[in-house]
Amino acid sequence: SLVSFRAGRCKREGNRVTPDPAKGVVELAQGADDGLLHFFWKTRQGVAELELILFPGDAKWRRIAKVQDGRVYVLDFSSSGQKEFFWMQEPSADKDEEHAAALNSFLREEGADDTPEDVTP
Repeated sequence: SLVSFRAGRCKREGNRVTPDPAKGVVELAQGADDGLLHFFWKTRQGVAELELILFPGDAKWRRIAKVQDGRVYVLDFSSSGQKEFFWMQEPSADKDEEHAAALNSFLREEGADDTPEDVTP
């Protein structure tokens, strides 16, 4: 995989985002057959419960700064408005920004500015 880190999914209820207690992994991989970017959320047993095909420039991975009691991120699609929320499950926040930068480096279009921005749900 290109990027992989421990994270759980969140459920969106109106303007509230609540963490699902299931433990999992976010993984970004390049498809062997199609060469496209595949974003996965997998259980810790390796079962893919979410698979999305990502196109350069269509999605960003951003931290939701308003969340004070956890480390919540959103995969935000510009073309469809779809938002998928995740909470970081790595024991330390030390590498959160590193994971975000690595993920976004594959998501952005060539030559695009990758200035981090905060987003609200």
